[in-house]
Amino acid sequence: MTPASGTVTPTGNVTFNIGSGTQTVALNSAGVATYAGTAPASAGPLTISATYKGSAEFSPSTSNSLNETVVAIGTMSALGISPSGGSLAAGEPYTLTASVSPTSGTATCTGNVLFTIGSTTQTVALNASGVATYTITAPAAGGSLTISAAYQGSAEFSPSTSNTMNETVLTISPILPYIEVNGGAWQYVASVTVAYGSTVNLGPQPGSGGTWSWTGPNGFTSTSRQINSIPLTSASNTFTATYTNSVGLPSTQVFTITIAPTPIVPYIQDFQLNGGAWQNVSSLTANYGDTVNFGPQPGSGGTWSWTGPNGFTSTSRAINRIPLTSPINVFTATYTNQAGVTSTQAFTIMIAPTPIVPYIQDFQLNGGAWQNVSSLTANYGDTVNFGPQPGSGGTWSWTGPNGFTSTSRAINGIPLTSPINVFTATYTNQAGVTSTQAFTITVASTPIVPYLEVNGGAWQNVSSITANYTDTVNLGPQPGSGGSWSWTGPNGFTSTVREIDGITPSAGTNNYVATYTNPDGVTSMETFTIIVN
Repeated sequence: MTPASGTVTPTGNVTFNIGSGTQTVALNSAGVATYAGTAPASAGPLTISATYKGSAEFSPSTSNSLNETVVAIGTMSALGISPSGGSLAAGEPYTLTASVSPTSGTATCTGNVLFTIGSTTQTVALNASGVATYTITAPAAGGSLTISAAYQGSAEFSPSTSNTMNETVLTISPILPYIEVNGGAWQYVASVTVAYGSTVNLGPQPGSGGTWSWTGPNGFTSTSRQINSIPLTSASNTFTATYTNSVGLPSTQVFTITIAPTPIVPYIQDFQLNGGAWQNVSSLTANYGDTVNFGPQPGSGGTWSWTGPNGFTSTSRAINRIPLTSPINVFTATYTNQAGVTSTQAFTIMIAPTPIVPYIQDFQLNGGAWQNVSSLTANYGDTVNFGPQPGSGGTWSWTGPNGFTSTSRAINGIPLTSPINVFTATYTNQAGVTSTQAFTITVASTPIVPYLEVNGGAWQNVSSITANYTDTVNLGPQPGSGGSWSWTGPNGFTSTVREIDGITPSAGTNNYVATYTNPDGVTSMETFTIIVN
């Protein structure tokens, strides 16, 4: 700062006007104010001037204006790819990395990078290190692929474009799975279920070119394409084929061989049925006390285990004299074949009811012999006994008329109180199976024995008589005690006494009907006829 006249050095302050900002600086002893600043971060025009504020001795003044241009910092963009090598596997992921750095200084670039991948683009922001990363999947089709990255710039940094990469997209060779079972036709499948002992071959395609490698159960390996008679040692056997084609791209295919359960063929033998022949059945009805054996197949190979009633277990294949303790006895066989695959079969033995053989004894009939019958007609007052079979083992229960019950097998002197008396026997054998048998005792009607007396003479064992008009007739049927009587006769005659005395019959035919009801309620009838001449 210099005066317009004289040699005195001005004092005071100068204000620097830098764009929209200001900065006040004091003049030094030489009349000079100095300010060091930093250019704006954004590129563009910048106007700068200085204004002297004046003092008591010197007037203010303004300098000339400087019109400066702020230039953006240059940048460099570098593009990288992983995996590297100039080729990509079709359908496989790869990663692009764009690194942007300034051409001068140590500032970190900010902003976005535009990746161009063939005909597609993707914008990715730079991270705190000035790096943009993008992971994408290579096209499914083979061919060439051009990739580049362009830094879009910022207010502080200028745009830049990376190097261009020309990648080759390589395709894998798919494995076509083929399986052959027991020498049959090749099947275009990757998994199959076979019986234990089957011969299985694996023959994937392509049949030529490239190399093969296999892994499988129990450390199995091979470098052949076709694997014959593969070892099947587990319930599920997985083999993995890897084929590397001529351009070095691998493809894999999993083959799964599942071992099917070995069917259990059920066989049951009952010594008391069919001459003891083995029967290809899984259920059977036997009688209590029968000897029953199980003999399922296969007869060799693998292991067996059984469970059954009352905690029954066994590891034998054939089970002899199985315990039959319930009405229904279920035994389950489990067979584990050499590949460790299990199959099960239930065997069911049902105990049949034990037939009740009915026997009835009436002391007043057939000399008191036991009769193999379940029903019988007896006379009132007869002594009747029941004696069903079997005679031992199991338990008995009876029900009958008027709340009758018993737990004895033989019932002696059964109470006969009705015209028809039904008693039901229930027999429970040692396996708990019940059978029933009804016994029916029908009480026969009691015959009326007719007796007539005329004019006080002797009683005559007849039911009809011819008398004179003046005769006196008495009717005296038998039995003389027990039961009850009722009569009907001419002119509305009725009576409930047994003996009818002093009948004076009318001319013609006089019919009197006697009805006798014995103590069991069974009725019998007799007609008495008196003919008067």
